[in-house]
Amino acid sequence: MLGPGQSMQYENVLNAVFGLEPDVAGSIAMVADSAGVIAMSRTYNVPGAKIAGTFGQGLPASRRIS
Repeated sequence: MLGPGQSMQYENVLNAVFGLEPDVAGSIAMVADSAGVIAMSRTYNVPGAKIAGTFGQGLPASRRIS
């Protein structure tokens, strides 16, 4: 749980929080009691020695209104 003005960053949230293997993909649902919450995801590759170049993207969280 985060308080007002606090933030949290994970290199691999599925591994760090849920103990999943590093190559697992998935989604996370967040519940907030404030409209001021900001969330985003940055996904990228870590190239091996034989691969030239990288790719990635940053995406804002989508908002679901109940």
